[in-house]
Amino acid sequence: PNKLNFEVKNEAPAGIENDGNLYPHLYGPLQTRAVSRVYELTIDSQGNFQEDELEVKLF
Repeated sequence: PNKLNFEVKNEAPAGIENDGNLYPHLYGPLQTRAVSRVYELTIDSQGNFQEDELEVKLF
C-alpha cells in the first residue's frame, strides 16, 4: 500500500456473502510500480481457490 497513490480501505466483499472478513479495496488505478507478484486464481469443482504465481516481467 505504501507504493500506491490512492486510498486502500479494508472492507467487506461486495456482491458476495459477507464472511465477516475485511479485504483491501483500492480506490484508484493500480500503478505497475506497486506490483510485486502476480497470481492466477482458479476455482476447483468444490469451490476452492487455487492460486498459481505467474512469472511476469515488471518494468
